[in-house]
Amino acid sequence: MEKDFHYYVTYALAKKAGFNREDSHIIAYAAQYVDDNNESQYPREDGPPQFPSAIKTDDGFFRPIMTQSMSVKSLVYEIQKFVYVPFHFIPGDNNQPIDGQYNKYSTTPDSQNGRTLLRAALATGNPYRIGIALHTYADTWSHQNFTGYEEKWNSVFS
Repeated sequence: MEKDFHYYVTYALAKKAGFNREDSHIIAYAAQYVDDNNESQYPREDGPPQFPSAIKTDDGFFRPIMTQSMSVKSLVYEIQKFVYVPFHFIPGDNNQPIDGQYNKYSTTPDSQNGRTLLRAALATGNPYRIGIALHTYADTWSHQNFTGYEEKWNSVFS
């Protein structure tokens, strides 16, 4: 999905659901940021951009989590497992066979995992968590029948 959905539609739906303007903005921002938060946000003078493992703060370290990769690193298994699967291709209900086969990592629309994630975020009332969960939940439609892994299952050609 693109910014038109992850930000603007999410904002409109949050307002319609009764969130105030500020919280609706935070929810929409967090939903879009899942796609924007990649290694290119951290340029270096001595080489290619690299996502930091820790950022020094006044009271210690903040350990950010990368939620998108737009580089050749997307082919690395760890990026697929810890970035694509949890934030974009949440495993679904395993009820959509392709060529008679099932894949436990295949994303299915409105899956039980997606609903559970969204309910847990809504229960916190935290607009950042709600936005991130809404991103992943919306992706259950846009990424349906695909997994977050580089594998034959995702081939669009026979």
